[in-house]
Amino acid sequence: MEANARHKLHHHLGATTRLAQEQLADRVRQAQSKDYWRALNLQFTIGGACGREGLTSGSAGEPDFYRRRIQFAGQGFTTVPSLVAADRTAAILQCFDSLRRAGWPLVFAFVYDELWEIAYSEQVLGAAERLAGSCRPGSLVWAQRLHPSRGSAGWPPHDCCPSGHLFSLWVHLTPSTPRNGCQYILPLSAPAGIAERLRQRQPMPFEDVISLLQAAQPAEAQAGDCVFLRPPAMTWGSANFTNSSGAARLCFTFTQDGPALEEPAGFEARLRAIGQSLLTFKIHEPLMERYAGLAEALASLTEVEQ
Repeated sequence: MEANARHKLHHHLGATTRLAQEQLADRVRQAQSKDYWRALNLQFTIGGACGREGLTSGSAGEPDFYRRRIQFAGQGFTTVPSLVAADRTAAILQCFDSLRRAGWPLVFAFVYDELWEIAYSEQVLGAAERLAGSCRPGSLVWAQRLHPSRGSAGWPPHDCCPSGHLFSLWVHLTPSTPRNGCQYILPLSAPAGIAERLRQRQPMPFEDVISLLQAAQPAEAQAGDCVFLRPPAMTWGSANFTNSSGAARLCFTFTQDGPALEEPAGFEARLRAIGQSLLTFKIHEPLMERYAGLAEALASLTEVEQ
């Protein structure tokens, strides 16, 4: 099915399968219960004294990091390898399975300490500050795993992070290749005008299409690698050409002056961030329209169960 037609079909399905009023009330109640989330994933914590052992596994050496800073400044992206350890990525994938079985969008994994600890870890936040200067994790987040079927695809071309944010960070939970749905990036060195036409969904001359295809770079990564992207770079997800699970990744946004979550982010703040992220990013995942009412309720929360 052609990508635009598939997008429209998914939007229709999401809109016509919105949670019924009773379902919505149940989901809002469950979402505000720490006990519910703790029971759903016994290995994860909310507001607990979770240690950081095994959280991160390394960082690039100084000479190598200098090259990454040059790439980030000039091309708009860079990959820093092995920042998140294998036991943490495996635990998050297990959390994804629990959420999917219970009927929750994967972004609800951000209720747990273990995901926020990644953004606030010395290695990840340290790498972010060395690349972009003073910054802090923002209030927009996402979690994604491509469906284990041939042809499932990631987001269409879009700006690498929302307006008002300094950059975005994609944490890879599985190996990500052109075969299983890795990201592609249009670097800042691409010929002038191509990114803007892509951003505006404008027709392109054939010569520009050739330039776009030649300039786009796959962001191949191993589990635990982190891809940093800064505006105005554009990115998109490719298709899964295997019959097994596609690429899985987390997205954090970072900001200097925009909405941010201070460490440690409270449970209420996390729920609001999840609600706002659903409302912001459902344009890229139209099936999330099913949860629009839930997202609106969470984004406007003033108090939750303690």
